[in-house]
Amino acid sequence: MKIDIAVAETVPDEAFARIERLAKGLPSADSSFRDAEIIVRRTPMDIVQTMVTDDDYSRQKLVEIMVEQALKGGHDSLFGAL
Repeated sequence: MKIDIAVAETVPDEAFARIERLAKGLPSADSSFRDAEIIVRRTPMDIVQTMVTDDDYSRQKLVEIMVEQALKGGHDSLFGAL
């Protein structure tokens, strides 16, 4: 299974680093992602900050929610200081 997380070039480096940490830790934290190849990459995007692509719609939506929380960071995020 391959999950692609595209992050806009305009997203701050600190937020991008949180998304990378999320992607790195997810396979060991949740058995649903154990065999997942999760790719995080920068890309030029004008309308949205992030885009998640996965063959499994439910898993894709879950990752989208987690990425949005990682973008927030700090006390505003469900993850705290991820």
